[in-house]
Amino acid sequence: MSKGLKLSEILVTVLISVVFAVIYNLWWFVYNGVQATGLHLEQLTNGVWFMAAIVCYLIIPKPGIALLAEFAAGAGETIIMGRFDIPTIVYAFIQGFAC
Repeated sequence: MSKGLKLSEILVTVLISVVFAVIYNLWWFVYNGVQATGLHLEQLTNGVWFMAAIVCYLIIPKPGIALLAEFAAGAGETIIMGRFDIPTIVYAFIQGFAC
């Protein structure tokens, strides 16, 4: 078993991350809807933003896959939303380290 990542593993990781970037973008509506209730229940919906790293690591259990997946999903979410902001990329990077 090689220590480095193969191109196919990187491509599968990025493909899964793009799918989760779309899910993340759609999840904003749920998050904002729950936040509008004023009951501070939006914390219950935060777990969705960790799904890309977890799913990719379960499929390809190699070091660095979770970080790459979460960073790619955060970058994809930023591109899909059309807002190119640094906090989204920083949060994606931090979530990758958290997983």
